[in-house]
Amino acid sequence: MIKAGIFDIGGVLLRWTNLPLFEDIDQTLLITEEQRNEHWLKYMNLLEVGKITEKEFWEGFIKDTGAKGELPEESLLQRRFKERLTIDEEVLKIPHELKGKGHKIAIISNTITPHAEAMKATTLFSGFDVVVLSNEIGHRKPGNEIFELTLSRLGVAPEESFFVDDLPVNADAASAFGIHGIVFHDRDQLRREITKLGVKI
Repeated sequence: MIKAGIFDIGGVLLRWTNLPLFEDIDQTLLITEEQRNEHWLKYMNLLEVGKITEKEFWEGFIKDTGAKGELPEESLLQRRFKERLTIDEEVLKIPHELKGKGHKIAIISNTITPHAEAMKATTLFSGFDVVVLSNEIGHRKPGNEIFELTLSRLGVAPEESFFVDDLPVNADAASAFGIHGIVFHDRDQLRREITKLGVKI
């Protein structure tokens, strides 16, 4: 029996693409897409698990890319995210419907502090029983630790939960852990997949 539904944020509960963020960074720092791509993940992966600060992120990234532009006073990682942060209200209804019928609901997200701060300033997290953010716990998807911690906080077994993510690698990792993994495509498809698990919404 399913007791809990766990949801990713970006690409599921939020409509978001990194393109505006990347364009802003390239134009502000006067770097090319190739320069950014070469060094981005090295520092972003550390930022996503809270091992470096945003200040340290930019110090290393700017040094490695040889960027000539100057950082703005406001967070370059946050400003486009805040401008374009759009909650998919129709998808967000699904976890709240589940909670209304007695299920627990949770969020798992690979995120960074500037984005987490922006999301916390909205109603996105309202009503969720558990919110697990990679930057706060030091682990990220698709590692087992983030799933294990979330289930522990929910008080449910893997087979008693499902996890929704737009990236197959993360949904597959959840499935390998024993959670019912669902790859998100759209709202109607998600409703069908949840219904297949015997959950009425």
